[in-house]
Amino acid sequence: MRLLAFICTLLLSFNAQAQIGGGPFLDRSGGSSFAGGVLVIDTTMADGIKFCLGTGCDYWLEYNSTSTQFELWTTDADGAGADALLATAQDGARAITFPATGASSILIGTGLDILGANGIHINTGTTGQIPVGSDRVVAIGNNVAIGADTDNAVCIGNGASCTVDGSIAIGNGTTAENNAAIAIGNVADCNTNTGAICIGYGANVVGAVAPYAIAIGRLATVGNLADGAIAIGKSATIGTSHTYSVALGEDSATTAANQMMIGDATKFLDIVTHGDLTVAGDASVTGTIIGGNAIALQLDTATHNIELPQNDDATNPTLCWDSGTPGSCVVGILQPSPGILHFNLNGTDADSWNMSANVFGGEDNFEPEMRQDATTTVPSYRWAADTDTGMGRTGADSLALYAGGAEIVGVTTAGAAVTGTFSSTGASNVGGAFTLTPSTANGVVVTGFTPAEQTITFAGGGGEASKSTSGLVPDGAILHGVSTYTLVTGTGCSSADYGDGTTVDFFGNNIALTSGTTTTPANQTANTANPQWNGGADVEITGVGANCVDLSVRVIAIYTTIGAPTD
Repeated sequence: MRLLAFICTLLLSFNAQAQIGGGPFLDRSGGSSFAGGVLVIDTTMADGIKFCLGTGCDYWLEYNSTSTQFELWTTDADGAGADALLATAQDGARAITFPATGASSILIGTGLDILGANGIHINTGTTGQIPVGSDRVVAIGNNVAIGADTDNAVCIGNGASCTVDGSIAIGNGTTAENNAAIAIGNVADCNTNTGAICIGYGANVVGAVAPYAIAIGRLATVGNLADGAIAIGKSATIGTSHTYSVALGEDSATTAANQMMIGDATKFLDIVTHGDLTVAGDASVTGTIIGGNAIALQLDTATHNIELPQNDDATNPTLCWDSGTPGSCVVGILQPSPGILHFNLNGTDADSWNMSANVFGGEDNFEPEMRQDATTTVPSYRWAADTDTGMGRTGADSLALYAGGAEIVGVTTAGAAVTGTFSSTGASNVGGAFTLTPSTANGVVVTGFTPAEQTITFAGGGGEASKSTSGLVPDGAILHGVSTYTLVTGTGCSSADYGDGTTVDFFGNNIALTSGTTTTPANQTANTANPQWNGGADVEITGVGANCVDLSVRVIAIYTTIGAPTD
């Protein structure tokens, strides 16, 4: 009844002049009266009694007891004089029903028309039409354009255009011209791209072949043929044919398909599917995403890098690993000063290793330390591709070199021992005698190539006729040769002979007295073999022609001795 009262009040307001004083209001007599501006309705009203409005009863209200509903009719529904039921108010329901052609439609404005079904058309000051076949359409705004046979569309805004089923255009001049397209914002334009979304002033999906593309932001643009691409941000741009790419941020712009571009042309992050990762700006890095949990980065030029700040806080390394509790990051790497890296182990400088141009060691004079002794098959220092070759400690004050799971060189405080053959392609210098131990049953020991050195110096003044070494070569030794070097130039004598105490020139004759003069075994008497000196021997220098004065000569002998068998 409240709904019926509302309809009556609404209809009375349409033509109050005609209702009050313009002529008969009831076309039949029947128990109702009108006086003083108040309409009284008899509750015993029967079917067929009409309440007419307008000349010739253009509109009337009628109660239908069969369907128990209150009905609003018109005499000119099609412009040709055909009667039609416009709306009903059903008894027991709080609803108004629009059952005729153009049913469930709402028109607000002048000169409007809805030829489709279930539409809403709201306009001001301008004529407009929802065409035939365009059902379930909402058109709100001046000059809204709804295409023919456009179902389930929503167009809101001055000049908004929806021309295909399921399209949504909201905003001044917005355009959605294909299935499931959405355009929101002043002059946003999705054109004829299926499933496209354009949000923002001037947001645009260009052309007709960029389905399911999204442009969000002022002047954001997705180029033609860029299927499924997304441009987000002021003037963000997806290039033509850059399918499935993403441009994110003001002035960001893609350069290829399957690309994510974040940032403008000078500072950006560029990710290409199954390709390179590029960062431009203060630092530029290119590389390849390997997969898993790893990323390989390659510097594109010598001047570009990944830059981390200098940091001298040992409790908070620049690169670090937490200990299982967020904020407990104390193990890591930092640069406390230029040219130095610290590998921090416990949040303090004392428990860190440092690396500089020439040093790798513990911070508080702690040096690298191996905790495990070596074995022949597992050296302490070894190579991944050859694990039984390397170096290691074998015991207290003992070091060894290993090859192929065998100890080749052992070093102790007593010296070095070599297992196998020792060979040299160049000179081998030994600072003292060395021992040869042949592999024989009786264990003979040969002490080989022992050097012996003494200096002979002649007196000044009247000089001396000869001078000799003392105990230069021991008894029983085999002499390999004698060589000399003149340290101080001599005078008096014209030259000198170098002998063995028996033969005056055994090791050389007429040797010059000038400083720097040398002799070798080649100066020995030609018919003399290297002897065994049972009683020991020395080198004697004798002046030629007169005594030698101030002459000083260094004498060196090389000999071998043989020891007694050990068993």
